[in-house]
Amino acid sequence: MDKTKLSVYFFLMATILYATRFISASIGLTTSKVWSEDEFVSYLSDIPDSLMFVTLTTLGIGLILFGWGVIENIKNK
Repeated sequence: MDKTKLSVYFFLMATILYATRFISASIGLTTSKVWSEDEFVSYLSDIPDSLMFVTLTTLGIGLILFGWGVIENIKNK
């Protein structure tokens, strides 16, 4: 599989993981009686930092694969 095509899957995974943080905080906010930005930030801070670490790692792998694939395509032409 081409590295640039594989990088698209890593970008997609990073996007889904990033959105998961906000979806999880929104689900927690539904039980609250007050909906405000401060309340949302409070629920967002309850999400483990490891999720953001995995998101950034996945994004980094995608960027590396994309750059590597582009360099290979330039060298092959």
